[in-house]
Amino acid sequence: MPDKPIHDYGYFCSEITEWPQWQLAHKHISEATLHHTLCESPENFRALVIERLLSNAAISHVHAKPNVFSRSSSHIAQSPMDVILVQYYLSTTGCFISNELTSQKIQSGTIVIHDMLEPFKVVHGTYEVVSVILPRSAFRDLLHIGITYPGRILSPTYPTTSSLKTLLYSLKQDMETADIETLDVFVECITKLAALTLAETHENLHNITGRKQKQFLRQLQAQQIVRAHITNSNLNTETLSNLMGVSRATLSRMFKPAGGLAQYMKRTRLLKARHMILHDPGCEVQKVASRCGFKHPESFSRAFKQEFGKSPAILRKQHDDATTNALAAYATWVQAR
Repeated sequence: MPDKPIHDYGYFCSEITEWPQWQLAHKHISEATLHHTLCESPENFRALVIERLLSNAAISHVHAKPNVFSRSSSHIAQSPMDVILVQYYLSTTGCFISNELTSQKIQSGTIVIHDMLEPFKVVHGTYEVVSVILPRSAFRDLLHIGITYPGRILSPTYPTTSSLKTLLYSLKQDMETADIETLDVFVECITKLAALTLAETHENLHNITGRKQKQFLRQLQAQQIVRAHITNSNLNTETLSNLMGVSRATLSRMFKPAGGLAQYMKRTRLLKARHMILHDPGCEVQKVASRCGFKHPESFSRAFKQEFGKSPAILRKQHDDATTNALAAYATWVQAR
C-alpha cells in the first residue's frame, strides 16, 4: 500500500477498474450506467484510472469503455459537490453531453468545463480524458462563487482552448513525476483560464493568459524538451538553448525557479528512475541508470539515495504492489469539497 493516506498532498494512485468498482465509486456523486448499445455486459467494462490528489485540486487521467455519467438535480441535492470540472477529451467515439436545454456531440480534442452544481449527462463511447477537479473556493477571487455556471464546450478556435490543451496534456504526461510546485502552477493557470471562460468578462480574450501564464507555457516547452532528451547524458545548457532557439541567459531564467537547469535535469532523471524502479521490476538498476541519463551506476545510486532516502535496490524490495482504489480516493476527495 502507498505510504500516504489519500488526503495527503501529492497522493498518487492508479488502477484497472471493473464495473462494480466504477459504479460504487460514483454511487454518491452521480448515476453511472452502462452504455448498453456499445457495452452490453458489465463483464466487458474496463477503465484505467490514474489520479493525483492535491490539497487544492484532483487530477485524473481516465481511459474507459462506454458508459453513461448522469448528474441530475436529485444527485445535486443529495451530494452538492461544490466543484468545477475542466476536461480535455484526448479521444472519444460517440460522445454526447446534454443538459436541460441542449445536447451536443463531443469530438476528440474538445475542452469541456462543468459546474457540478448544474445538471448534465454525458453519454460516452470509448474515450480517454484528462480532468482537473477544482473546488469552487479556488475561484473566490475570480468568479462570483455564490452562483452556478452553465457548462461550456469550447470550440477549437476559442481563445482559451489552446492554452488549456497545452496545460492539460502536460499534466497527463507528468502527472506522476512532476513536483508539487510545478503542479501548483499548472492548477493556478488552469483555474484562471477556466474562470475567465466561464465568466467571459474579458476586454481582450486573446491575451487572457497574461505574462505569467505565457512565461509558464514557455517553461513547459523547455521542460518537455528536457524530458524528451533525458536519456542523453551529455544534455547541457548549450544543447538545450540550441533546441529551444533561445540564449543561455534566457534559458537560465526559465529554470531559475527550479533551482537551475542542472538541478532540474537531475531531479527529472531521478523521478524517472524512481518510476522505473517501482513499476518496471524487470529492468536492472544499471539499466535504469543508463536509461535515465546517468553515466555511472555508482553515482546514480548515491544521488538516488540522497534524494529519496533509500537505495534503488532497497526501495524496489520494499515496494508493495498492492493497489489502492483510485476512484474511491477521488470520490472521497470530491465529497469533502
